[in-house]
Amino acid sequence: MAKELELWPKEPVTAWRPVGGDFSVRSNGNSPYQMKCRVIYEQTISITSSIRSIGVSFRELSDKKYVSGLRFILTNKEQLRLGYILPSKEKHIELDSECFSLSGFIAAVGPRGIMALRVVTGQGEISNWVGSSEGLPQTARLCTKTAIHSLKGSFDGFKMVSLAVPTDLQPLFPDDTSGEHLPLRTTGLWYPEIPPSSYHLHDDVFAGRNISLHDYRPLVHVMFGGRRGSLLKYLTRISVTVSNAAIVGIDFFYTDDSPVKHLQACPSTASGDDSVKIPFIIDGPGGERLTSLQSDGDFLRASAGYGSYRIKITSLKITTNTKPKPFIFQPSAIPALKLPAGGFPPRKSKKPEIIPGTTLTGMYFMYDSQFAMSSIGPISEDLTEGNLLRDSSIEEEIQARILQSKPQTGPC
Repeated sequence: MAKELELWPKEPVTAWRPVGGDFSVRSNGNSPYQMKCRVIYEQTISITSSIRSIGVSFRELSDKKYVSGLRFILTNKEQLRLGYILPSKEKHIELDSECFSLSGFIAAVGPRGIMALRVVTGQGEISNWVGSSEGLPQTARLCTKTAIHSLKGSFDGFKMVSLAVPTDLQPLFPDDTSGEHLPLRTTGLWYPEIPPSSYHLHDDVFAGRNISLHDYRPLVHVMFGGRRGSLLKYLTRISVTVSNAAIVGIDFFYTDDSPVKHLQACPSTASGDDSVKIPFIIDGPGGERLTSLQSDGDFLRASAGYGSYRIKITSLKITTNTKPKPFIFQPSAIPALKLPAGGFPPRKSKKPEIIPGTTLTGMYFMYDSQFAMSSIGPISEDLTEGNLLRDSSIEEEIQARILQSKPQTGPC
């Protein structure tokens, strides 16, 4: 009988590509485990015809508005409701098309759930933001090359904590099967905005590239070189903040006549009592430039609940075009920290090879609620005179890719 049951045909299970809040479980000492997001129920809808309009409902928590549900009005007069629909607090997506197919969303997400959305249609139209996206990580992960006919929403007691599209739909941007996060630019959750295509992110050496898409790990890019490297000639000092055997922050300092005096890559979460700042002098005015950033770290398995693993940065190697040897920021080499014995074995990352003809102008890191900085990657740009063109926006790229393929039209 057991064998017969195993051979009984099963219904295919849809796999989903999600965007959502922070579902990781954590405990701060004696406090019980807590989650910023939890799923009480999930709902899936099927979009059977073209869409006439989309309404987005909102609910407020601690003076912040969150998406609570979506309402689709179809051309066949059917209404689809996903989540909690509040007519008195519903905002309608404004689009020029009288009817359209759905090619995805650009989403702004906080640790507690979805906070703002932009609709992408199969005709290449992109709506304005509905909801507040300011100061929030954003992603184009939910954009697809073909029309979306199914959506899955996950909800807590009153708001949407996750939105997902089927993984069998081809992503709008080229994908790479070697890692869930590749290409990082269009699958990652980026702050302060999705970087332009002129930024070379060196995805293949980024240690955080295999972190699950279910984890809330925003990617933060900091262009210490300024626009097109305009600040590199003013850069004079880099300061790395170390706390509890981990690198938790990086500061960049510039000359007095620089348009910018100071940039902070990550506000350190460490207190002043147990942190150490390590300086590195660089002669930007004299032509010294960074040529490599390489971080190594310990990979720590999540102790409980949602989430895969965490990365604790234990060293950062910086190379320049004038110093004969690289400088290594290594917390374990600082006796004053009194580091605990034992721990997890470190894992070496592959050395990033900056693309020939490009200059290192920025960095990005994966934000982690425990270690602040988790995984560091370099950003390089082509600064040659003939390449100093205007960066195309993610909106322009999305429209161009959709219009390159056959427009997804539907009867109104």
